[in-house]
Amino acid sequence: MGKSHKKQHYVPASYLKAWCDPACSPRHAPYVWVFARDGTDGRRRAPQKLFTETDMYTIETADGGPDLRIESTLSKIEGRFAQIRTNKLNNLQELTPEEHAYLRIFLAAAQFRTAASRDHHAEQWRNVLRVADDLEGKMAKATID
Repeated sequence: MGKSHKKQHYVPASYLKAWCDPACSPRHAPYVWVFARDGTDGRRRAPQKLFTETDMYTIETADGGPDLRIESTLSKIEGRFAQIRTNKLNNLQELTPEEHAYLRIFLAAAQFRTAASRDHHAEQWRNVLRVADDLEGKMAKATID
Protein backbone atom coordinates (compact mmCIF):
# COMPACT_ATOMS: atom_id res chain seq x y z
CA MET A 1 0.00 0.00 0.00
CA GLY A 2 1.36 3.39 -0.91
CA LYS A 3 1.78 6.24 1.52
CA SER A 4 -1.12 8.08 -0.13
CA HIS A 5 -3.63 5.90 1.70
CA LYS A 6 -2.02 5.80 5.15
CA LYS A 7 -3.59 9.01 6.48
CA GLN A 8 -7.34 8.65 6.16
CA HIS A 9 -9.77 11.48 6.88
CA TYR A 10 -12.64 11.16 9.31
CA VAL A 11 -13.80 14.62 8.19
CA PRO A 12 -13.52 14.52 4.40
CA ALA A 13 -10.96 16.87 2.86
CA SER A 14 -13.47 17.54 0.07
CA TYR A 15 -15.87 18.88 2.71
CA LEU A 16 -13.15 20.96 4.40
CA LYS A 17 -12.16 22.62 1.11
CA ALA A 18 -15.40 24.60 1.20
CA TRP A 19 -14.19 26.18 4.46
CA CYS A 20 -10.88 27.43 3.04
CA ASP A 21 -10.16 31.10 3.63
CA PRO A 22 -11.36 32.99 0.53
CA ALA A 23 -8.67 35.63 1.19
CA CYS A 24 -5.94 33.08 0.52
CA SER A 25 -3.46 34.33 -2.06
CA PRO A 26 -3.40 32.35 -5.32
CA ARG A 27 0.33 31.87 -4.66
CA HIS A 28 -0.39 29.88 -1.48
CA ALA A 29 -2.01 26.52 -0.92
CA PRO A 30 -5.62 26.81 0.35
CA TYR A 31 -6.02 26.68 4.12
CA VAL A 32 -8.62 26.71 6.87
CA TRP A 33 -8.26 28.45 10.21
CA VAL A 34 -7.88 26.16 13.22
CA PHE A 35 -8.39 27.43 16.77
CA ALA A 36 -7.95 26.01 20.24
CA ARG A 37 -11.19 25.11 22.03
CA ASP A 38 -11.08 28.38 23.95
CA GLY A 39 -10.95 30.36 20.69
CA THR A 40 -7.28 31.35 20.95
CA ASP A 41 -4.21 30.27 19.02
CA GLY A 42 -5.60 30.63 15.49
CA ARG A 43 -3.38 29.09 12.83
CA ARG A 44 -3.67 28.14 9.18
CA ARG A 45 -3.73 24.47 8.15
CA ALA A 46 -4.16 22.73 4.82
CA PRO A 47 -7.41 20.68 4.72
CA GLN A 48 -5.52 17.52 3.78
CA LYS A 49 -3.60 17.71 7.08
CA LEU A 50 -6.66 17.91 9.33
CA PHE A 51 -8.86 15.25 10.91
CA THR A 52 -6.84 12.22 9.85
CA GLU A 53 -5.90 8.94 11.44
CA THR A 54 -3.46 6.38 10.14
CA ASP A 55 -5.20 3.40 8.53
CA MET A 56 -8.55 4.29 10.10
CA TYR A 57 -10.50 2.44 7.39
CA THR A 58 -7.87 -0.09 6.38
CA ILE A 59 -8.82 -3.71 6.95
CA GLU A 60 -6.04 -6.24 7.35
CA THR A 61 -6.42 -9.21 5.01
CA ALA A 62 -5.74 -12.81 6.05
CA ASP A 63 -2.23 -12.58 4.58
CA GLY A 64 -1.53 -9.32 6.46
CA GLY A 65 -1.99 -7.01 3.49
CA PRO A 66 -4.20 -3.93 3.33
CA ASP A 67 -7.77 -3.97 2.08
CA LEU A 68 -8.78 -0.42 1.12
CA ARG A 69 -12.38 -1.06 0.08
CA ILE A 70 -13.82 1.21 2.75
CA GLU A 71 -11.41 4.05 1.95
CA SER A 72 -12.09 3.63 -1.76
CA THR A 73 -15.86 3.69 -1.30
CA LEU A 74 -15.73 6.75 0.95
CA SER A 75 -13.54 8.47 -1.64
CA LYS A 76 -16.15 7.85 -4.35
CA ILE A 77 -18.94 9.17 -2.12
CA GLU A 78 -16.88 12.28 -1.30
CA GLY A 79 -16.08 12.90 -4.95
CA ARG A 80 -19.74 12.74 -5.91
CA PHE A 81 -20.65 15.03 -3.00
CA ALA A 82 -18.02 17.57 -4.10
CA GLN A 83 -19.48 17.59 -7.63
CA ILE A 84 -23.00 18.10 -6.30
CA ARG A 85 -21.88 20.89 -3.99
CA THR A 86 -19.96 22.68 -6.74
CA ASN A 87 -22.47 22.21 -9.55
CA LYS A 88 -25.78 22.38 -7.72
CA LEU A 89 -25.66 23.46 -4.08
CA ASN A 90 -23.32 26.42 -4.65
CA ASN A 91 -25.56 27.58 -7.49
CA LEU A 92 -28.81 26.97 -5.57
CA GLN A 93 -30.00 24.54 -8.24
CA GLU A 94 -32.53 21.79 -7.65
CA LEU A 95 -31.12 18.30 -7.10
CA THR A 96 -32.16 15.23 -9.03
CA PRO A 97 -33.41 12.22 -7.03
CA GLU A 98 -30.03 10.55 -7.59
CA GLU A 99 -28.19 13.62 -6.29
CA HIS A 100 -30.47 13.69 -3.24
CA ALA A 101 -29.54 10.06 -2.61
CA TYR A 102 -25.80 10.79 -2.85
CA LEU A 103 -26.18 13.74 -0.49
CA ARG A 104 -27.95 11.49 2.03
CA ILE A 105 -25.29 8.80 1.63
CA PHE A 106 -22.55 11.39 2.23
CA LEU A 107 -24.30 12.67 5.37
CA ALA A 108 -24.91 9.15 6.70
CA ALA A 109 -21.27 8.22 6.14
CA ALA A 110 -20.12 11.42 7.87
CA GLN A 111 -22.24 10.53 10.89
CA PHE A 112 -20.46 7.20 11.40
CA ARG A 113 -16.89 7.80 10.30
CA THR A 114 -15.52 9.47 13.43
CA ALA A 115 -13.15 7.77 15.85
CA ALA A 116 -15.77 8.09 18.61
CA SER A 117 -18.39 6.30 16.50
CA ARG A 118 -15.90 3.60 15.50
CA ASP A 119 -14.88 3.04 19.12
CA HIS A 120 -18.50 2.95 20.29
CA HIS A 121 -19.51 0.33 17.72
CA ALA A 122 -16.36 -1.71 18.36
CA GLU A 123 -17.23 -1.86 22.06
CA GLN A 124 -20.82 -2.89 21.28
CA TRP A 125 -19.64 -5.72 19.02
CA ARG A 126 -16.88 -6.66 21.46
CA ASN A 127 -19.62 -7.49 23.98
CA VAL A 128 -21.43 -9.66 21.43
CA LEU A 129 -18.18 -11.44 20.57
CA ARG A 130 -17.46 -12.06 24.25
CA VAL A 131 -20.90 -13.67 24.75
CA ALA A 132 -20.40 -15.81 21.62
CA ASP A 133 -16.93 -16.89 22.80
CA ASP A 134 -18.33 -17.81 26.24
CA LEU A 135 -21.10 -19.84 24.60
CA GLU A 136 -18.59 -21.59 22.35
CA GLY A 137 -16.48 -22.49 25.39
CA LYS A 138 -19.48 -23.89 27.24
CA MET A 139 -20.55 -25.89 24.20
CA ALA A 140 -17.05 -27.35 23.87
CA LYS A 141 -17.19 -28.55 27.51
CA ALA A 142 -20.71 -29.95 27.20
CA THR A 143 -21.07 -33.70 26.96
CA ILE A 144 -23.16 -35.42 24.35
CA ASP A 145 -25.36 -38.16 25.71
